[in-house]
Amino acid sequence: MEFDPFTYDKWYDENRDIFLQEASIIREAGIECPSAEIGAGTGKFSEDLEIDIAIDLSRGMIEFAKTRAKATLVGSACSLPFRDKSFGTSVFAFSMSFIKCKVLALNEAKRISKFTVVLDFVPDDGYLKDLKAEYGDMEPPYLDKLDVPGSSVQINRTVELNFKGTKVTLALIKFKWI
Repeated sequence: MEFDPFTYDKWYDENRDIFLQEASIIREAGIECPSAEIGAGTGKFSEDLEIDIAIDLSRGMIEFAKTRAKATLVGSACSLPFRDKSFGTSVFAFSMSFIKCKVLALNEAKRISKFTVVLDFVPDDGYLKDLKAEYGDMEPPYLDKLDVPGSSVQINRTVELNFKGTKVTLALIKFKWI
């Protein structure tokens, strides 16, 4: 599914407070440089978190991200063109829901980085119904069921935010790859 980058990016302007809360949650988890955001979309998190490279499968999103990210790359989360342990941290900021090959993407993140931070929706959250209606084919990750050999989970918690009167539950996981 291809999104219009301008329409997609408007969400950040219209919901600035919630975006800043989400970015703060990721920042608090810790980002070791150099860093890569996988599934970066328009690069808003990459810009705010000062991530070194924004990677997305969509050329349109990456064209938009070039205006704010330090560096960009059109690429698949399931086959990243980097050497092993090229990054201190890789970040999935709400992108895992749109990635079909979730376990492969996590294994690629494990290969290219020392740590991986994932922030995404909890599958049973009622807010997802609205998102699915708007974005169609998305499947939230069952983060608690993603068992990746060779990992040590440093942070695994849920965070509740209030989004326009609706409680939204997010899952934060930080993997340390061993």
